[in-house]
Amino acid sequence: MSTENSEKASSAATTAPAKRPAKRNRRNRRKWVTWSIVIASILVASCAVLSQVGLWRTRVAIEARQNSAASGWLSVAGWCWPRNAEWYFLSAVINRRAENFDAVEDNLKKSHSLGWPVSDLEREQLIAMAQTGQFRGVGNKWGELFQTAGSDGPEICKAYVNYALGRFRLDEAAAVLKGWKSDFPADPSPHVMEGKINIVLTQWDRAEQSFRRALEIDPTINEARLQLANCLIEQLEFTEAEQQLRAVSADFRASPDVIAALAKCVAQHGELDEALQLLNDGTQSHPASMLLLGELGRLLLMRGENEAAAAALALVMEKTPANTEIRYALAQALRNSGDEESAQRHFLLVDEGTKALRTLPTLQSIITANPEDLETRFQMASITWKWKSRRDGAAWLQSILESDPNHQPAHRLLADHYEELGDAGRREFHKRMSGVAE
Repeated sequence: MSTENSEKASSAATTAPAKRPAKRNRRNRRKWVTWSIVIASILVASCAVLSQVGLWRTRVAIEARQNSAASGWLSVAGWCWPRNAEWYFLSAVINRRAENFDAVEDNLKKSHSLGWPVSDLEREQLIAMAQTGQFRGVGNKWGELFQTAGSDGPEICKAYVNYALGRFRLDEAAAVLKGWKSDFPADPSPHVMEGKINIVLTQWDRAEQSFRRALEIDPTINEARLQLANCLIEQLEFTEAEQQLRAVSADFRASPDVIAALAKCVAQHGELDEALQLLNDGTQSHPASMLLLGELGRLLLMRGENEAAAAALALVMEKTPANTEIRYALAQALRNSGDEESAQRHFLLVDEGTKALRTLPTLQSIITANPEDLETRFQMASITWKWKSRRDGAAWLQSILESDPNHQPAHRLLADHYEELGDAGRREFHKRMSGVAE
């Protein structure tokens, strides 16, 4: 018996220590599980709170028109929590202001499917339609948009100015621009638009002032600096124009518009070789640019390289048959090359076109005083299309159809326009609307 008791005691002594670590391990595991649950709960709660903070900061940034900050905060909210209806709605607002309209449509659809208020979605869609020039879809809701404009005021103002200009209601456009500048004094955009309107009216000094004001607000606007340079060129102030052109950003300086304007300034200073180098490099980088090829042709004419000038200018005339200035340069190059017969044909067309173009300021004054005078507007459109710019002429014709969708002469000329472009679908539509039978 004593031996058995001794063995049992020995067995108990070795088992007891083995059981204690096992209990400790189970307690440790329960602690780890508990703490893991607590930490996970804290993380989930923190993510939920951070997501709400992100959405709130996004709304604040949108209201302050700090669109880059709004985009950053919205990304934070999206990382922290599944994207909800509000996230997609705010994303639609940010993308609309960035003019990324494909993303706007996609985000509005997702926001709608997740239950965001329909009234907010409809308003957002209405502003997007206004921004993209779908004015018929906006209808008579401009008043509603302006009443609820808030921080979307600049986009709505810009859209309405484009709407008014399309109907040549310059007084309405001017009134909106005035309010835009007053309500958003840190926004350079109304000054840029005002400058472009003054360019259309050939009021170069006023346009110059508008672009200078825009650059005072934001010196980084390349488009405003280019347009300022163009105004200075029209006023024969080539030295400052060149300075403005050289001040644009390096990437923008490589655009055809800047290269052409800079070459013109350099040539006026007598640096014909430098101007030629600019245009040769430009035409190699932008072989389809008729603007650069036209400037190259005129520069070759200045240099006395008449045959090369005539070849370049003839190519431009094929693509831009309404450009009377290029036609005149071509006629000069042909005459200097000894082709008097061809030159004379072009000179006769230049004479006819110049006489027609001289009537544009008078027609413009009539239209400004009476925007609903569609017949005068059609005269303006026809002369512009035939003797100045096919694109600008077509824009005038479209403005007539905005006021009278059944204006047959406008449809007839647009049918010719799209036939020249090889657009069979649009040609057939306008030919049908013009009442001309096949």
